[in-house]
Amino acid sequence: HFPDHGILAEEGGSSKKSSGFQWIIDPLDGTTNYIKNIPVFTVSIAVQEDSQIIAGVVLNPIQKELFTALKGEGARLNEQPIKV
Repeated sequence: HFPDHGILAEEGGSSKKSSGFQWIIDPLDGTTNYIKNIPVFTVSIAVQEDSQIIAGVVLNPIQKELFTALKGEGARLNEQPIKV
């Protein structure tokens, strides 16, 4: 729990806080596809520190794919390193 972190959410607006950290959240990336029952959508979450993205997660629940990335540590797909 990080009450001093800001939040920017596509469906919910934004809140700025003093810590320099901001969470960027798109709980349903691909809303149109989801509404039309097209199984191509994701959940996307990232965190930035002082305007630089330092971590990100994208979940594709239909394909059971979890993409993660940490600044300086590379990216992974379902915990396996990938090259981007």
